[in-house]
Amino acid sequence: EFTYTDNADYQHKVYDFAIPLKTLGIEQPTDSEKLDLAFAAYGTATPAYLATDTAYDEEYQRYLIVYVNSTGYVAGQIINQDGSLYGTEFTISENQYRYYPSIVHNPGGTNFLVTFEGSASSGYGIFGQIVVPDGSLQDGNFQISDGSSLTPANAKGAFDYHNNQFLVVWEDNRNGNTDIFGQVLSAAGSPVGGNFAVISDTRNQYEPAVAFDDYAEKYLTVWSDARNMAYWDIYGKVINTDGSANGPDFAISSNLSNEQHNPAIAFDQANQIFSVTWEHGWPDPDNIFGKFVMIRPANYTNIFYTLLRPTASCNDPAGCIVFGLADDFAVSTEFNYQQNPYIIHDNSEFLVVWDDLRSGDSKDIYGRSIGVTNASDLTPDLSSAEFPIVTTFDEESYPSLAYNPSLNQTLLAYRNYTFPTDIYDYLILSAGSISGNIISGDTGAPISGVSVSAYSEDTGQFFSDTTIGDGSYQLDN
Repeated sequence: EFTYTDNADYQHKVYDFAIPLKTLGIEQPTDSEKLDLAFAAYGTATPAYLATDTAYDEEYQRYLIVYVNSTGYVAGQIINQDGSLYGTEFTISENQYRYYPSIVHNPGGTNFLVTFEGSASSGYGIFGQIVVPDGSLQDGNFQISDGSSLTPANAKGAFDYHNNQFLVVWEDNRNGNTDIFGQVLSAAGSPVGGNFAVISDTRNQYEPAVAFDDYAEKYLTVWSDARNMAYWDIYGKVINTDGSANGPDFAISSNLSNEQHNPAIAFDQANQIFSVTWEHGWPDPDNIFGKFVMIRPANYTNIFYTLLRPTASCNDPAGCIVFGLADDFAVSTEFNYQQNPYIIHDNSEFLVVWDDLRSGDSKDIYGRSIGVTNASDLTPDLSSAEFPIVTTFDEESYPSLAYNPSLNQTLLAYRNYTFPTDIYDYLILSAGSISGNIISGDTGAPISGVSVSAYSEDTGQFFSDTTIGDGSYQLDN
């Protein structure tokens, strides 16, 4: 038998194995000796660093998809708006073993900020790279986190159209536990001020997401929060454009019987509201839930809203207040697991996609459109049914979306585990036929492969990957 200790938090697992010597036939050790051991490592979840992200640039009329390629670099592929490839794969990260790539689009500068995490001579950090929609890189990689954190992770960003700058947020453990930190960047990627704490609490906060409200000219940052100990909740905080806090954090969804985590967020410019979606699950199988949230001036009142944060706590001179729906709404409550929601607004409604295990065999990609029945009282339109998008015998997961307003179409990128490697596929959905009309791409349009392996410095052995049937891996020498 053996015991183990989980020395790190969710998503970053490091285990210490204590193996009694008697199980190796050693009752009374007399001399020190080196033991060569080989292990089989099992994973029960798809590695999150294999997630994709995508965005669209209207001037160039091209999409950018980013992912971790087969050699461990963050890479990109430009896609024309008709779904054809523009050029070939290009490397974004300057070093190997970069993870969790994410994109923020700057429409004014017609470029993208790609963020990722990894090691460099300065230590482990959150890095960025400005990418032009022709696949060229503007200058080189730059570090966003300041080096005070040992393992910052899971960066997400948003763009402020009024001040022409980005906000990047990430998980950060510089204070001992995991908090959410942020950094404002110029359109060129230069830091504006320093790293700042979005939320620093004695309990852990994970999985940040952020979007910009161009009506209120504020960011709304959301995350998974463990302060209530029994179950994780979804919390949020309004951030001013200079990175300062606009009042304290507040609960978006707090549930005493189920865990809620992994939020995603998008902003509806026409109705001036956010939609936040998340996984709602343990101890039940994960489903997808959501809530509408709005930021308004302090003198704005409406009896239909649930007050999420009072005016008195707002430190902005103009004043602001945050409202939400009285109740969460269900996006998908099908049997078995729905995970990894991704949400955008396509100028008419929100589109949510996720990976879905309702088939019982392997994950598929499903989606649902969420409209706004009445913006004045934050009533969602849930009349559209959820629909399958990609359902094959392979393992599809980690979907991402980008909207093309000129053609009213949406590109879906996702990870597709096809034994023995991962590839990244994409397809284009027509808004007139959002139930899954594939314009181009399909699952026959792989972008890049990813394999899983490990190396033991002590024994000099490589461990290669084999599937165990559910999208997870077994490493054997």
